[in-house]
Amino acid sequence: MPSIEELLGDDEETETPPATDPKTNAAFAQQRKELAALKKEAEELRAFKAEREQADRKATVSETFKALGLNPKHSGWFPGDQEASEDAVKAWALENELISLAEGEPPPEPETRGYTPTVIAESHVLGGKTLTPAEWREIAKRDPGEGQRLLDQGRVNMAELRNGLGPER
Repeated sequence: MPSIEELLGDDEETETPPATDPKTNAAFAQQRKELAALKKEAEELRAFKAEREQADRKATVSETFKALGLNPKHSGWFPGDQEASEDAVKAWALENELISLAEGEPPPEPETRGYTPTVIAESHVLGGKTLTPAEWREIAKRDPGEGQRLLDQGRVNMAELRNGLGPER
């Protein structure tokens, strides 16, 4: 029987580096140059877009100031994080006492931001407990109104009663 060294010695092979083709290397080099040029162009376009958006916003705010009868030079004081709509500019101008409301004119709606949760009436919390018919009967005996509310919300597993799995009355 051959020894382990003999078995391992036969399997060893010398690794030969893959042949390099000058045409392949030149193609990769050309692709790297093109990629670098595309990245540079993308950065320039992003900078141009940001400048253009800022100039457009500035012009919009200035026009809105003119429409409200304010000095357009003061548009530089308008916060950059707020929407540039007429209502937002008017609310800001009222807040900073640059203009006042005409008689009988209602104040503008305050801007709302963030997440507004949706509330579904007569629903239960996802993952809330579903009651067995026996648990529901106990609650309904103590408080019939609560038992009816749980039943209306669909929190009672009535399939057990229909299938004959629940306890009898």
